[in-house]
Amino acid sequence: MIERMAASCGCAGWEGTEPHHVASFPDAQFETLQREDLGDHHGAIPHRGRLRCRTCGSTFGYRSELSSTNVTRESEIDRVIAALREGKRAQVGGGRCFKTYVIEDGQPIMITSDDGFTEEIPITEARLREAIAVDRSLFLDYLRVWQR
Repeated sequence: MIERMAASCGCAGWEGTEPHHVASFPDAQFETLQREDLGDHHGAIPHRGRLRCRTCGSTFGYRSELSSTNVTRESEIDRVIAALREGKRAQVGGGRCFKTYVIEDGQPIMITSDDGFTEEIPITEARLREAIAVDRSLFLDYLRVWQR
């Protein structure tokens, strides 16, 4: 089940697909967090990226093609994964035994630390999503700190 934060402003009206329309997101309402161009097609540049509503903080992923734009509000887990892809690190546990989750070169990694011995274990994105779901409140605390 995907949990979504309630959008307290009108930004949720952008969610969905607009056929035959390439969206131009208003700077007054949205902050661009990430943009990736997908190629040049005779001067038109399809792209994808992430936006944050300046009013309520909801985040959206979007993909803008030559003939349409699809906008999807991100779940909290998607937001955590996006932050990890941007280089953030999340430690779970403490003391002498803990795990740290990172994403390096697109690969999710769980770094285990036990009394000074560390091991980097590549994991699947599904396993990372499970770890985030299990410690949801901790990861949401990280999100709040990372967004400052």
